[in-house]
Order: sequence, then structure tokens, then C-alpha cells
Amino acid sequence: MGLAAGGLTAGLLPLKGWAGDDEDDKIPSASSTSVAALASTGLSGQRIVVAGGGMAGMTAAKYLRLWGGSGVQVTLVEPDAVYTSSIMSNLVLNGSRNIDSLRFKRDALTTKYGVVRKPGQVVAVDALARTVTVSDKSVLAYDRLVLAPGVSFDDAYGLTQADYDTRTPHAWRGGAQTALLAKQVAAMRNGDTFVMTIPKAPYRCPPGPYERACVVADYLKRSKGTNCRVLVLDENLAIQAEKHTFETAFAQTHAGIIEYVPGVTQIAVQAQTRLVSYVDALGAPMARQAQVVNPIVPHRASGSAPGGWMAAAGLNNGTGGRWANVNVLSY
Repeated sequence: MGLAAGGLTAGLLPLKGWAGDDEDDKIPSASSTSVAALASTGLSGQRIVVAGGGMAGMTAAKYLRLWGGSGVQVTLVEPDAVYTSSIMSNLVLNGSRNIDSLRFKRDALTTKYGVVRKPGQVVAVDALARTVTVSDKSVLAYDRLVLAPGVSFDDAYGLTQADYDTRTPHAWRGGAQTALLAKQVAAMRNGDTFVMTIPKAPYRCPPGPYERACVVADYLKRSKGTNCRVLVLDENLAIQAEKHTFETAFAQTHAGIIEYVPGVTQIAVQAQTRLVSYVDALGAPMARQAQVVNPIVPHRASGSAPGGWMAAAGLNNGTGGRWANVNVLSY
């Protein structure tokens, strides 16, 4: 989500330039179609299913195939043919990048590394039978399963998924909502207010919301005027990452533009009017009228909802059932 580029764009066919259209057929293919040399491991008949085709899933699929050898069949389950990076997406909000510059085809996973791509999403896991059920009702057997399904977003603050898509985008996944939010910010005028919310930790990309506030504040004061305001309503009691950096940015670099309010509760957003109400850390009820509302709403690992497949996969939901604990030494 942040400005720092990630290096895990494995198996992608990148854009050669920053096109102005969002159509998939405008994304060029890579010039090289050479097939990678797979390791000679002696393995045969091994089936690996990777659920999710983001950076983690694509990287795992690429290297399990590359290092596992031709006897390891790797199947990537992912509904979308094109990947849109969330990393660098905050730069879309100030116009220095566009969505096309963050979009990549996954073709090289198949053409270069021999990964089997299965359109769809995993909807069920049977850990005893070692099978996964895909959204098209097909069943895939596996010897090893890699789960990298990304996140899903809760209905929160009185908003729905339709509100996120059409009126109050969270844009916490790179794509159409990012473009919508950029359009809304570009339409702001001097004196307007941008309100964003930050959910209780843990959430994806801890520094990302604070970075976004700075990017938007910088754009507004340079392009619209110094009477614009960025109100940051944080459900946490303090900044969650790079605390000194963002305290300095809020208090000095963007002083008078950014208003940071930690420890808020009872956030409510009226999608039609963009009126935002909340209770501050002292218990006082507050309300602000916004021209743009960017609610970074509570989210969770996909499949972690009550009755979801994450528990069936045997994962330890140690953070309130929303996320899976992972041993970073063994994964």
C-alpha cells in the first residue's frame, strides 16, 4: 500500500508505459516468452494448490514450480486475470501515477514457469481429504496447500460494500476504488475537508493510512489551497508505524492541514451527505461535514468470517478470529 516498492512481482508481465485506459486488452504482453529452466529434484506426482494470486501467492507459485521441478504441479486459484498492485497506489491520489501503471498480467506464470491457473476463489478446505473446493464447484486435490487469499472488508460505520464501490471508497485494495477516490480528491476545492478513518490494529499495511493522509494533504495544499483540511480519525490510541516520522509530518510538514485525532469510537458515516460523526477520546460526541470520505474499514483475512474455511484449514485464529497466526520462520 505504501510508497516503497515491493520486490515480489514474480511471474508478472509488466506494462511498458503508463497507459491512459483501464481495459485489459490495452495491457501489453512481455517481449520474452522463454521458458525457465526448472530444477532437477527427482520429485514426481506432487500437487500444490496456491489460493490467491497477489504478490505472496504469485511468488510462492513461481518458486515452488521453479525449485520443485517438472514433477511438481502448481495450480494457482485466482479469479482475476490481471493483478493491480496496492503498493504505490497512494500515488494515484495525487496524480503522479495512474491505475494502468499498477496493473500486470499473470501470463508469465503459465508461459514461462508452467503454473496452472484456475479461475475462481477457494470457498472450502477439507484438510483431512486434502482437497479445496473452488467457486465454480470444482474440487482440487493437493499434497501441499498455500493460502494467500488476501483480505475481505466488513460492512462498517453504517456503510455497505455498495457504498465503498460508489460513494465512500476505502481503496484499501488497488483498483477501481482507487481511481474513484482520486477523482473525488481531484474535484475538491479550497476549504473542503477530506475525512479518513483508520481501524483498530491489526490491519493490512500499518503505515499506509498515515502515508495516505500525507499524500492527500500535500496534493491539496499545492493544488487546491491551504484552507483544505485532512481529518484523520484513528481508532487506535496512537500512530501504529513510523511514529516519529508521521508525528513530525502531521505537526510540522502539514501543520494546519492535517488534524490527527486518535482514540475515536462510534464512527458513523452518512453515505449520501458525507456527514461523519464520532466520539473522541474524552467521550465527547463530534460531527464533521466532509466533501470526501475515505473510510479504511475493518478488514480480515479472507475465509476468516464465522463459518468460513480458514478454521477448517486448521489455522490458528489468534487475533479475534480475523487473522491467522503465522510462524515467520516456517510459514
